[in-house]
Parts: sequence; structure tokens; C-alpha cells
Amino acid sequence: MKNPALSESATQLAQFAALGLLNFAVASHSRQSELTLKEEQKRAFNLMRVAKEALEDKVRQREFVAIVSHEFRTPLAIIDAVAHALELSPSGQDDRVKSSVEKIRRADRRLSSLIENILLDDALDIGPGPVTQRFDLWDAIESIRSIGLPDENARLNITLAPGEAWCRGDQTRVEVAIRNLIQNALKYSPLNTMVDVQCAVIEDSFSMLVSNKGQPIPESEKNSLFERYFRGSGSSKVPGSGLGLHISRTIARQYGGDVVLLSSDEEATLFRLMLPLDAD
Repeated sequence: MKNPALSESATQLAQFAALGLLNFAVASHSRQSELTLKEEQKRAFNLMRVAKEALEDKVRQREFVAIVSHEFRTPLAIIDAVAHALELSPSGQDDRVKSSVEKIRRADRRLSSLIENILLDDALDIGPGPVTQRFDLWDAIESIRSIGLPDENARLNITLAPGEAWCRGDQTRVEVAIRNLIQNALKYSPLNTMVDVQCAVIEDSFSMLVSNKGQPIPESEKNSLFERYFRGSGSSKVPGSGLGLHISRTIARQYGGDVVLLSSDEEATLFRLMLPLDAD
């Protein structure tokens, strides 16, 4: 026969043991949760510190680019003005002087374009900016006819469709997008060939097709063309920064359009820029 007192004591002991185990489990879980929380707080703090340092580096980089660009722009403007004055002087009629002046002005324009692209690439990270200006794309195209030296402009065959083509945005940026695409075609085509630029209005969009002769773009490089600083295998002897196409596409996309490579073969390389039109 069982002893009631002994059974009750055993039951109480079991309850105490269970309660002790429960308290231990709760304490252990609380301790683990506390350690996990501390680890998450530490990781969040480290991420904030890294983000802050990256932001500070970006700010310093922008300040550096702005200062260097400003320091370059003034002497480049002076060089171009002096070269232009020499071109108009009596000695500028000499063939050797003409050739030298052309080389100076081409190098000056190339450096000026590089600085403009570097500054704009940095600004595009912030966004498209306020969209307040309404302008005629045909006027923008006309202003781009003088993007280079006379021998370069003579290679451009620009066709404009009849009618109006109004766009809303930053006209300067849109002109840069168009100019970069045309300059890319001029750089990568033989000097004795033409670059065709066909502009049209398709429904509610502006379309610009840019076609040039020259070596086709390798299939393996087509997906990388619009990456920042990308330079293809055939660009070793062609001046540039690898920013032109990237900037053109970024600007077009910020305004709801795009820049794409349609084709590239032995016949020609064809790019298309599209921008939405403003119906107001």
C-alpha cells in the first residue's frame, strides 16, 4: 500500500523540477534573445557607419570633380579662343597652321566633352531634376549640327520629319543625350563615310535612328554597351571615357524613353533613341 505523504512529496518534487526547468528554459531563451538583439544592433550600427562613410566619400568625390572640372574649363576656353583667333588670322591660311589649329580644337572639344559627361554622370545619380521646360526637339537637333569641327559636321546626314515635336524636360540634358549618340557614331565610323540621323514622330513619341558604317559590335559586348565606363575591344585607338552611351540611355529613361542598339553587322550599326512627346 502506497504512503500518501510520500506520493504527495514526489508529486511536489516533480512539479518543482518542472518549474525549475521551465524557468531555466525561459531564462536561456531570454538570454539568447538578448544576445541576438545586441548582435542585430551592432550590425545595424556598422551598416549605418559604412553608409555614412560612403556618403561622405561621395560628397568629397563630387566636390573634387567640381573643382577639377572648373579648373580645366577656364584654360580650355582660352585655348579654344586662341586657336579660333589663329584660324582667322592671315597665318591661319597656311595649310600647316590649319592642320595644327584643327588638332588643337579637336583635342579641346574632346576634353570639354569629357568634363561635361563626368559632371553630368554624377548629377544624374540624383535624378532628372525639375521638369518644367517645354521645347521643340527640332530646335535641339538643329543646335547639334555644330557639335564638332566642319569636317565632322559635313559627315552628318540629318533628316527631320515635318511637323512639330515638343518635349518637356531639361533641354540641355536631352541635347547631351542626342549629341553623345551622334558623336559615338562619328567616332566609330571611317572618316570617309556618312553618319545618317533620321528623326521622326511616331504616334506620341520622338524617334531618332543613328546609323554608321564601320566594324560591327561583337555579340559578346552588346549587353555591356550601356554600362558606365565600358570600353569595347575596338575602342583602344578611339578617344573616349565610356560614359557617352550610358549617359544617353540614363537621360532618356529618366524622361520615360530609352536608347537601344537595334542591330550591328557588316552593313551598319544602328541605334535608336525614343522620347515621349508633350501633347500640351
